[in-house]
Amino acid sequence: MKKRFLLGILMYVLSVQLLSAQTCQIPAQVPLSPGVTSSSGLSSGPTGQFTSPCNVNPNPTPTPTPPPPTPTPVIGVVGPKYVVMTVTYAPPGSGSSVLYSNSNMLGTSVSLTNSFTSSTSQSTQVGGGIKINLGIFSISIGSTSTDSKQFTQEADTTSSVAMNQTTTLSTTIPGPSSSAVGLDHDVDIIWVWLNPLMTFTANSSTSLTWNGFGFDARDPVGDMDIIGIPVAYLNGHQAIPADVADVLARRWSPRLPCDSTDPFCAADGTEDPGLNANDLAAILAADPFANPSYVINIPAGSNCTADGRFCRTTNQNLQYEPPPAGGQPITQSYSMIHQTTDMAGQTATDTRQVTFGTDLNGSVNINSSKTNPVFSIMFSADLKKSKSLTTTNKFNAASSDQVGQTAMVTVKGPASTDNYTGPIEFEVFQDNIYGTFMFGFIPEPTFNLFASPTSQSVVQGSCTSYTASVSALVSGFSSTVNFSLGSALPANTTASFTPASVAGAGSSTLKVCTSASTPVATSNITINATSGIEVHTASVSLTVNAPPPPPNFSLSSSPASLAIATIPGSATSTITVSPLNGFTSSVSLSVSGGGLAASLSATSVNGSGSVTLTVQAGTTIAAGTYTVTVTGTSGTLSHSAQIPVSVSSGGGGGGGGGGGGGCRTCQIP
Repeated sequence: MKKRFLLGILMYVLSVQLLSAQTCQIPAQVPLSPGVTSSSGLSSGPTGQFTSPCNVNPNPTPTPTPPPPTPTPVIGVVGPKYVVMTVTYAPPGSGSSVLYSNSNMLGTSVSLTNSFTSSTSQSTQVGGGIKINLGIFSISIGSTSTDSKQFTQEADTTSSVAMNQTTTLSTTIPGPSSSAVGLDHDVDIIWVWLNPLMTFTANSSTSLTWNGFGFDARDPVGDMDIIGIPVAYLNGHQAIPADVADVLARRWSPRLPCDSTDPFCAADGTEDPGLNANDLAAILAADPFANPSYVINIPAGSNCTADGRFCRTTNQNLQYEPPPAGGQPITQSYSMIHQTTDMAGQTATDTRQVTFGTDLNGSVNINSSKTNPVFSIMFSADLKKSKSLTTTNKFNAASSDQVGQTAMVTVKGPASTDNYTGPIEFEVFQDNIYGTFMFGFIPEPTFNLFASPTSQSVVQGSCTSYTASVSALVSGFSSTVNFSLGSALPANTTASFTPASVAGAGSSTLKVCTSASTPVATSNITINATSGIEVHTASVSLTVNAPPPPPNFSLSSSPASLAIATIPGSATSTITVSPLNGFTSSVSLSVSGGGLAASLSATSVNGSGSVTLTVQAGTTIAAGTYTVTVTGTSGTLSHSAQIPVSVSSGGGGGGGGGGGGGCRTCQIP
C-alpha cells in the first residue's frame, strides 16, 4: 500500500513537470487581461503580462538574419591540349650543332591574363623552383608525388608562371641534312608539351588563383610528355610521320567538351583530344621564320628587331665559308653566353588560344574523367571564350638566373662540292621569349625613305601635308611598304596616309590636321616605312601657330583737332583709312558735324587712302567747342574718328560806342 502511494506521488510529480514543460513551449499570441488564464494554462499578472512557472517571455528579441555565406573556394584542374615550351633554332651546316647542357635557359613564361574577363581577378601562387609533378595534385591522388625530370616552375609575376629546363637535361640541336642550303629554318624545332594540367582555386565567380602546372598521369609517358616538332612538319613542307602523328593524337585523353561554334566540335558537343590543323598552325606561329617574309633587320639606334623578339648578342659571329676546291671545311666550336635581355626585348609576346577540358577536382581520383560542376560553373564564368584558354608566352622575368649560362655551338662549314653561295657570316641573337640562341645574317636594306618638306607651319584649325617617298635599293624589290607614324601627334591633331602603302617604290601623302585647341608649339613627327621586319624612319617638324587676327582697318585724322578763329570761318583735316592684317575691302565714309557744317572730299576709300574733311562755322554759330565725327564702315566693321573743333568770334565790331576795336582772339565760354 505504501509503495503504491509513493508510486502515485511520483507519477503525479512527473505529470506536473511534463505539463509545465509543455506549457513553456506554447507561445502566447495575445496579451491577456489582468488575472485571466489562457487555454494553455498561462495566467496574466496584474499588468496583463504573462506569468508562468517557466518564465515565458511574451516578446522575445527577433533572431537576426544571418549574412550570406562566403563562397567556399573550389579547387579544380584544367587540362589544355598543349603548351608551347620553347623554340630552338638550327645552326647552318649539316655538321653543325648547338648543345644546351647543364643550364636552365630553355623555357618560357606563361601568362593567362588574356583568358579571363576584365572583371576577373587572377593571381598566381607557385613556390620558387618547384618541380612540375603530380604532387601539386595530392588533393586528388594522396601523398604520392612523381617529379618531372625535365622542367621546373616558379611564379614569374603575379599573373604568370615561368618554366625552365632542369640542369640534368641536355638538348642538342643539329643543323640541316644538307650543307648546301646553309641556314634552313624548316629544321628549327618547336617543343610542345602534350599532357599539361593547370590547377586553380576558384575563390568566387570573379576571383581565381592559379597554383601552377602538373602533368596528366593518364598519359602513358608517366612524365611531362614533351615532343620536338620540326617546322617542316608544321608548315606542310614534309608530311608528319605516322609515329609522330600518333603521339600528337593524344589518344589517352578523353574527348574534350567544346563549343558548337568550333568547326572541330562533333554533334555530341565533344572534340577529339588530338592536335588538329588549327592547333598545328598556332604552334607553327611560335617560330617567326615560319612566315617567309620575316627577315632580321635591326632599326637604326636599336639592338633588337622591331618586334622585340630577337636581340643581337656580343657572342662571336659564326663563319660559314666554303673552302677552295680541294680544301677542307672550316670548323668552329665555342661557348655562347646567355645575356641580360635588353629592355626593347622584354615586351615580346607569343599568343595562342588552346582548347581545354575541366578534368578533376579535389574529391575525385586523378584517373577519373569526372567533372566538378561547381568548379566548372565558377571557372567558366571567368572566361572570355568558353572552353578556351589564351596562353601568352613572354619574356621570363626570372631569366636573371640564366645570365652567364652557356651553350656550346659547333659550326662546320660547307664543302667545296656543296657549291654554297649564301651568306658566310652569321650573328648570334637571343630569343627573348624562349631563351634560346638564333643564328641569322642581317640583310642589307632593301629600300630608302625620304620625307619632304622637312618642316611645315600651320595655324590652329588648319591642315598641312608632307610627302613620304620610298625608293628601292636593290634590283627587283617589289615588297609592300606600309606607312605609319612612329611618334605621338600633338594633342587634338589627326593624321592619315594616302595611300597607306606602296609596292616596291612610290610616294604617300601624309595629311596632318590641327584643331582650334591644338597647342601652339613645334613638334617632331616620325614617319615609319615598314616592310616585314625592315623599318626605316624619317623625321619632319610641325609648327602650330595661333591664327592671326582677322583683317581690319583704322581711321585717323590729321590734325587731330581744329580751330576756327573767326565767324564765319572754316578749317580742314585729312582723314586716313589704314588697312590692318591684310585688309583690302572698300570703306564707306560719313560725317556728322555736331552743329557745324562738315563735308568730305570723297565718301569711300578702297582698302586704304585719305580724304579731306572741311568744317565750316556760319554766322549763326556761336563760339564754343564742337565735335565732328567721321565714321568708316566696311561690312560688319565700323570705326570712327572724333575731331574737336573750337570756334571763336573775331573781327571788328559794328556801331557802338567808343570803345576800342573788336576782339580778334576772344573765346566765348
